[in-house]
Amino acid sequence: MANMINAKKRKTAEASLEERTAMFNAVYAPLTGRPISDQGRAVVTRLHEAITAHERDINPRKYSRGKTSAQFEKAIGAFAADLLLAQSQKKSEGWIQRSLRPVSFDNGPVTRTQGRAVVDGLVALGLMRRVNGYAHMTGFGPSHYVSPKLRAEPAMLKLAEECGVAADEAEQHFTKGQPQDLVIVRGASVYDGYKKIKGKVLKVEAPEHLWNEMQELNSFLEGFTLEHGTHRGFFRGYNNGDRAGFDFDRGGRLYSAGEDSYQNLPSDERLKLTIDGEAVAEVDVRASFITILYAMHKLHFDGDPYVITGLGIEGRQAVKMFVAATIGNGAPIDKWSRKHAKDFFEDTGLRLRKRWPLSLVAQAALKKHPLLGMLDEPIKGRKRDWSDLMWIESQAILTTMLDLKRNYQVPSYPVHDSLIVPKSKADRAVSQLSAHCFGQLLKYHSPPTLLDLKVSTKAV
Repeated sequence: MANMINAKKRKTAEASLEERTAMFNAVYAPLTGRPISDQGRAVVTRLHEAITAHERDINPRKYSRGKTSAQFEKAIGAFAADLLLAQSQKKSEGWIQRSLRPVSFDNGPVTRTQGRAVVDGLVALGLMRRVNGYAHMTGFGPSHYVSPKLRAEPAMLKLAEECGVAADEAEQHFTKGQPQDLVIVRGASVYDGYKKIKGKVLKVEAPEHLWNEMQELNSFLEGFTLEHGTHRGFFRGYNNGDRAGFDFDRGGRLYSAGEDSYQNLPSDERLKLTIDGEAVAEVDVRASFITILYAMHKLHFDGDPYVITGLGIEGRQAVKMFVAATIGNGAPIDKWSRKHAKDFFEDTGLRLRKRWPLSLVAQAALKKHPLLGMLDEPIKGRKRDWSDLMWIESQAILTTMLDLKRNYQVPSYPVHDSLIVPKSKADRAVSQLSAHCFGQLLKYHSPPTLLDLKVSTKAV
């Protein structure tokens, strides 16, 4: 057994430390991509011709293709898109990862036969490097499977450049394509004593209109070019789907698919995005969750909810962290997490626990917002939690995006409780987002004059 495992790991062991580090950061390859320019299509054609010629040299009868030739070219385009787009990823240095086991291709965009044929052909031609996957072993047996790692070799990069596709400009010629699953429902997350573990994806049939809304937005945004950031399509993610009474009314945020999505950029980097060459503005709902919480209890607050007498502006970030963590926890937290301390230090250079002891912040925040101590009280016959607040927020964001698309032909890209829009359309976005936020909150609380809803704009 040990010899077999060592054989599977051999190529990885032969790699340098720098390569192994890059492999660890390899980008997942969804194989949903395709060429979007004449130059990109030329790359796929060249690869198709090369692989087909190689197969004929091996066994002309076995590898002759007829009706499946177009599907095979589509599979080549999917691999080429993931391999070439990965060239811009600094941490992974061009490495992608993808299970090549037969089951991993089931119901996917590429069949197992075509997928294996593309991989075998590219490796045999010296156009792609492959490092085999293996089962990670512990004293109790295999714990998980490490996927194979793939990377375009210099010969593929040269071929692409000959077709007009430079390695650092692949996003102009290829796209990763839209996500296949446009509506995803997860069960409740669990805490294992060290970290939160995401709930499992549930097999729940979603209402057709939820799919249609995502498809409508994805198709519309394909007509625009988002530069200095990556976006290949939205899916809507619901949470706590295994809770009693779930009816697609928990969570519901819109996520831009992929680890390299524009949503994962820092806020200052997001403002460097452009839409069809135009600078952007980010329209943001201030204090979204706590505003929704107050509205659900038919209450309101005055001023900035995170600025508290005695703590002042300097303590605002600590108060905001406490409020967000308490809502997420369902009850006031009793200690700062490592992530809180890390984020606070990165933003301020100060030690959170030393500068703002939790006991001080908690006492002040609970005095200003007694609601934070009443999170287990039912509203309209049901105990509400963070996923209920997120759903209301996501409904406001979604209806605003659809409104901007249907009535004004304005593209918008969400980041949780904010929308990125062309700078020239910021005022329109503020107006529509405010209206749809009010519309959601008024289901719980009226008149609107009691709601301290603020929508702000950030732009370069």
